[in-house]
Amino acid sequence: MQAGRGASGQLLSVSFFDYAVLRAADLPCFHVLSSPQPTATNPIGAKGADEADRIGTLSVVISAICDALGVEQLDMPATPERVLAAIQRQFGRQTDIRILDAGCGTGGLLSYLRERGYTNTEGLDGSADAVAFCHERGLNVTQLNLLNLTTWQPNPTSEAFDVVVCDDVFCYFNDDQLGQLIGELARRVRPGGLLVTNNNAFAVFRGSHDLAVGSTRRFVRADLERLLPGTGLHIGHSTYWSLLLSPLILAVRQWQNLQLRFGWQPANQPHSDVYLPPHWLNNLFYGLVKAEGSLLPRTPFGSSLFVVLKK
Repeated sequence: MQAGRGASGQLLSVSFFDYAVLRAADLPCFHVLSSPQPTATNPIGAKGADEADRIGTLSVVISAICDALGVEQLDMPATPERVLAAIQRQFGRQTDIRILDAGCGTGGLLSYLRERGYTNTEGLDGSADAVAFCHERGLNVTQLNLLNLTTWQPNPTSEAFDVVVCDDVFCYFNDDQLGQLIGELARRVRPGGLLVTNNNAFAVFRGSHDLAVGSTRRFVRADLERLLPGTGLHIGHSTYWSLLLSPLILAVRQWQNLQLRFGWQPANQPHSDVYLPPHWLNNLFYGLVKAEGSLLPRTPFGSSLFVVLKK
């Protein structure tokens, strides 16, 4: 299926209602040949395919923001500083620790860590385009659907990881799948190690953005706590965050829900609110998030939930 987009960047081929697909009876016999042709519409030549609106959208948007701002890293939404701070609280300035980023996207966090001396890192992601971009960055990343994590053997296979990071992934799994995933991630963490995870929080923040990216759920701390028995993990630190921006985020998401309810926005073509704001506004928002992290280490409310699990 071709991932066609309109002038605003909105995907035009969201469903088969909008994009007619030929059936087997409409086609002649043919031989299949492979002839890869990179597209000229983006720097890495990647083309959207399959669940293009769910798999590649956020990685592409964040990469575009990084390019526009001239920076190497801008994660969604967990900041690399927050992840690095959690690692340094546990391991100090030791940089030879072994780190796995499960669901690493285009490798933003891995690049950020490498720039700060952490070179013993690996990544996993289900998107072929994201993995290809990671390889262009020189990162050690393997393509893998995290539902198949039990089949993956790291190299060397005898070593567990000091830190496993899994950001913005849990929202795509039901309880049974998530319980299995957390258990498998825990198995990859050595005793005394960490599982660091950031996820979207509180159902009140759900809007058309969640629909656009395929997110099926939002979390509170208790949702994760009930999945931990038997994993050997316990919560060492947790906080909701983006408290200072919560009123704005909440207003935008409630407006999205109102549009969906009254049919002002087609339910089968939901719009994401991830886009590049003006440079000054982006810097303001980022500054507020950094200030909140420094002044308010723990907050009771926010659109994201950051958790450090210890083993």
